[in-house]
Formats: sequence, structure tokens, C-alpha cells
Amino acid sequence: MTSALDGPSARELRSAAEALNGSAIVIVQHEYGLYDGPDGESVLDIMGEVTVPMVVVAHTVLSRPTANQRRVLEEACGLAGTTVVMTETARRRLVNGFDVDPAKIVVIAHGAATPFSDRATVEFRSTSSRPRVLTWGLLGPGKGIEWAIDAMAALGDLDPIPDYVIAGATHPKVRVTAFFHSAYSPSTLSLAILGSHCLSLPQLARRSSTSFQNPTARPAA
Repeated sequence: MTSALDGPSARELRSAAEALNGSAIVIVQHEYGLYDGPDGESVLDIMGEVTVPMVVVAHTVLSRPTANQRRVLEEACGLAGTTVVMTETARRRLVNGFDVDPAKIVVIAHGAATPFSDRATVEFRSTSSRPRVLTWGLLGPGKGIEWAIDAMAALGDLDPIPDYVIAGATHPKVRVTAFFHSAYSPSTLSLAILGSHCLSLPQLARRSSTSFQNPTARPAA
């Protein structure tokens, strides 16, 4: 780290912008809630001061954004020369639901091929006879993981009982992750929570019967 934006003052903003403009390129990791202000809109202030080429990586592209969420992402993408998303679904959402230049959007897929560690091999092959459901993505409140856990716990009458794997790093804004650990009996739910170091996403997906990205809202009643 060469500089830090410690406050919203004009002086702090200029100092951080000067540090960024000393780089060949600036990469902005965009995620709602990662920056200050409503929907993280404060990032737009410093992006507006950057004069070197800029890339914005959009980690979340909502299908039904609020008006302000839409504005913040559209302005961030407009300020950047390139917008990176990680799925084709995210690209389609940007093109169809946001005022973003499609020519500036690049898809760089999640994950990378990595060697299969011995520990991970043993852990995942030991339950290979069970169907496996995989959830992947940043973990935190509002992702709907607790609803998936409740649903999986209701499948105790199935034989074999499915495995439910939650894979991903904790969201940067989340400090407490205890809500993921529900007191379900092993006889009614097989649950594994993995950090980002254990397996690559392609490896997990190949070993899963069903996979889905983190849901972002409670299912409709």
C-alpha cells in the first residue's frame, strides 16, 4: 500500500488520486457496500479524479437494482475504460439492464485450474456416493445461504442424504460468520464450508451434482 484514503475531505481525495495517477493503470474492485456512502457511491469521487487508464471489476451485477445502485454502477463503468465481469450472466445483465457500452465489457471467468491437494482429495472422495449441491461466491448476510441450509435440512428423508458445500471467501465487509453454522444434526444435513484455498471452482463444480452462485435475496413465499 502506497496511500490510503482516510477521510472524505478534498485534501485526502487529492492525495489518494495523486497516488493512483502515479500508476500505469488503476483497477477498481466494485462491490456494493465495499465503499462508503449509499451503495458505495463514494468510490465515484476518487474515480472522477483518476487520469490514467482505469478498469472496473464488477463483482455483483444485480438483476433488479435500485435506482441508486444502477446509477452507481453505470457511472463507475462510464468512468472506466474497461469493465470486467466474471460470468456471461453478469455481462448480459449489464448490456440489457444498464446504460453501459457493451464494447467495454470483458468476461474473465471465476477460478483457475490448480493442483488437487491430497487433503481435499480425501475429503471430497470420501462422500462421492452422495449427490452434492454447491454454492459459491463471497459469503455474507443477505446471500440467502441460511435459506438454502433450511431447505437442505428438510431433505433428511432422502437416501443418500445430499452433501451441501458452501465455497468462498468471507465478504470483506463481514466480520462475523457464525450465522452460517446452524445446529443441524449430521443425520439430517451434511454441510461443508470451505475457504477459497481448498479447491478451485472448476474442481468443485465437476464434483457437484448441482451448483449455483450465491443467491442474494430471500425466496418468495
